[in-house]
Amino acid sequence: LRDELAVEPGPTMRAAYEQLVASDVPPLLTATTPVTTSPLVGRKTEQARAHAIWQTAANGRPLMLALTGEAGLGKTRLAMEVLAWAGRQGVATAIAQCYAAEGDLAYAPVTAWLRSEAIRPRLAQLASVWLSEVARLAPEVLAGRPDAANPRPLTERWQRQRLFEALARAMLTGDRPLLLLIDDLPWCDRDTLEWLHFLLRYAPRARLLVLATLRPEEAGPDHPLVALMNDLRRSGQLTEMALMPLSPAETAELAEYLAGRTLAGGEASGLYAETEGNPLFVLETLRAGWAVQSAGAGPDTESPTETTVPPGVQSVIAQRLWQLTPEARELLDVAAVMGRSFNVRVLERAGGVAEAVLVRGLDELWQRRIVREQGTEAYDFSHDLLRQVVYSQLSPVRRRVLHRHVAEALEAEHASNLEAISGQLAAHYEHAGDGERAATYYEKAADAAQRVYANAEATGHLRRALKLLAPLTEPDQGARSAALAERLGDLLHLSGQYAEAREAYQHGLELVASERRQERANLRRKIGNVWRDQYCYDEAFGAYAAALAELSLSSDVARPELWQSWIQIQMDRFQTHYWLAQVPEMFGLVEALRPAVERYGSPLQRARISQMLWFASLRRDRTGSDEAVKYSAGYLEEVQAAGASDALPAARFQHGMALFLRGDLDLAEQEMLTALEVAQKKHDVSLEARCLTYLTIISRQRQRVEAVRDYAERSLLVATLVQMPDYIGAAAGNRAWIAWRSGDLDQAYAHGQQALTEWSQTRLYFSAQWTALWPLLAVALARGNIPEAVTYARALLDPKQYLQPQVLEAALTKAIHSVDAGDEAAARTALEGAQSPAVALGYL
Repeated sequence: LRDELAVEPGPTMRAAYEQLVASDVPPLLTATTPVTTSPLVGRKTEQARAHAIWQTAANGRPLMLALTGEAGLGKTRLAMEVLAWAGRQGVATAIAQCYAAEGDLAYAPVTAWLRSEAIRPRLAQLASVWLSEVARLAPEVLAGRPDAANPRPLTERWQRQRLFEALARAMLTGDRPLLLLIDDLPWCDRDTLEWLHFLLRYAPRARLLVLATLRPEEAGPDHPLVALMNDLRRSGQLTEMALMPLSPAETAELAEYLAGRTLAGGEASGLYAETEGNPLFVLETLRAGWAVQSAGAGPDTESPTETTVPPGVQSVIAQRLWQLTPEARELLDVAAVMGRSFNVRVLERAGGVAEAVLVRGLDELWQRRIVREQGTEAYDFSHDLLRQVVYSQLSPVRRRVLHRHVAEALEAEHASNLEAISGQLAAHYEHAGDGERAATYYEKAADAAQRVYANAEATGHLRRALKLLAPLTEPDQGARSAALAERLGDLLHLSGQYAEAREAYQHGLELVASERRQERANLRRKIGNVWRDQYCYDEAFGAYAAALAELSLSSDVARPELWQSWIQIQMDRFQTHYWLAQVPEMFGLVEALRPAVERYGSPLQRARISQMLWFASLRRDRTGSDEAVKYSAGYLEEVQAAGASDALPAARFQHGMALFLRGDLDLAEQEMLTALEVAQKKHDVSLEARCLTYLTIISRQRQRVEAVRDYAERSLLVATLVQMPDYIGAAAGNRAWIAWRSGDLDQAYAHGQQALTEWSQTRLYFSAQWTALWPLLAVALARGNIPEAVTYARALLDPKQYLQPQVLEAALTKAIHSVDAGDEAAARTALEGAQSPAVALGYL
């Protein structure tokens, strides 16, 4: 019956209702300052310059345009205008926002771009191998793609390069040029910054512009953004455009548009004196009511909490907040604790408010343009200055309580996937004063970061967890902290932060009880490995000795787990002897290890005895031999028998190396190609670089110039991705050979010198430097520079180099002796006589 009698309200009833609703919410501005969208005043020059920079990028030159300046000058507004203009030209555009809040997941801006309307169609064009990598950040991309497998865990440094390439391909696939906007760049995570650097170098002809906004004071001298911008300056890919305050005339123009009337001379000059031409301050001053501000009236809102917001702006914003209803202000306090952006459902839970109160409060905040909608379930502050002022006005006690409420609300809302928000939970619990729960979530955040190889983020999370656990006294906290310290040390070691890694391991040692011998020995062994990777071999051996002393093993001890640790320490010692080319020590250590490995070792450890003998024989013989091939073949068979699939590709490569050095090029090539195929399937880029390098050399010894050219370019690309200077140098050496064969002596010399430079940057001695030394020798000989040619001859006969074929070694030796005797003519004759066999053997 009620439905049948229901009628639409008439005009009088509707007007009364609207008046009633309006009465709950004070007007946004005074009658003289209506709500309008302001024009972009005073930025025509900057707009024109931005358009010109885009045209350069669109012609095939990836660039970054950084809009800089203090808060409120309109950097984001200008960027959005440029974005809208580009969109009207048919350009693909995507936006990402960085927030000044702790706990954000790594690659958050990249993930936002991947999920944008501009990038999603490009993902459909990606090959499955690259789409699997993208799924690390956006798992939903695998929907409808049965050909793309779920990504495997990232455990090696080279794998991040694969992820970087996949993300670059995702962005650059397709025909339309791309404009990526990233707002508040200094708050971006380190891994995204490193990827941006990669992206801008990945495809030199890409039609790409990265448009960024930033305040320079937010990036200190140690900020990773500084290194990125310095590199882009050097490559000519960065343009910095500093926005300045508006002039008095421009300030008056903006104010009159906002106010809807002409300002008197005194009003205009007073407004400019108050705002100093900052567009945001002009807007906020008018929104707060210019007449009220002019009279100096309003509440005393001075915050006891230190904030970076200028006092004058705090006063302007506080006046605006004073106009809010208590309900809206309560919600705003909770939202400020949540961060720049916030979810409606979490806000409702954390605020403990009824739905009607939530809707009314959010509607008020939205109408006053304090917050803005971001989709159907999220809002963010219209400017972070608003959030900063609200947060600074919270008392310490209320702040802690609200952080706890927000954390509990997030847990309830995301109960099925807490790891995805673990960083946020950790930060909230830390601010709430709950160190134990914060540490737990920081550990989970580190797990999540490591899965996408965001080691810098993971390191930060582990440091926070350790700091929070330090004052706690629960019985198991020492062991827990020790495990965290070891994990932190592993990450720091992997990233090359050697001193910090040793410090972390040492901290772990201090937390492990003396009776826990195996754990202490393991930490000391890892300290030794750090010293070894720094080429501090005496310190490395000292740490290994200390690790063995921790175990205090004797023949009557029958605990397999202790012997496992002992074996691992000795195998790491062996690697140090290999780097030092200490052949007797290598063979002696193998014999000392045998009994323990045969009794206690795992199948893979037993296989490693054959591998160690192969390494030792290689150092001893400096060439291939039947014995070396036997050891490498034995290791390969034992790895296969043990079912150690992860070790199999490297075992194939090593067997191929043994065959190559013995001169069995056909069999060596077959093993290398098999290893390369598996390495590519497993995304093992480090092994891929090694395989490509030696396939290049095999092709060179067979005089296959085009194959050498192809392999050399591929190996250079992969070795550069993995940052392997020894193999970058090998690629340069092979390019020198190609140039020499084509008669381009200048290029041959340039590539050869590049190879020597790359090799000089690492103390790991590359034993196949003949790849560059022979072309350099030939160039010097062709130019009549016999002393230089003999210098290269001496380098070729260095005891650390692979042995030269006997006919070449004899000629090189004769040339050296002739020069030493003062007979350059005889040296020239000897070197010229070596050229023909060197060409036949593929050295030249």
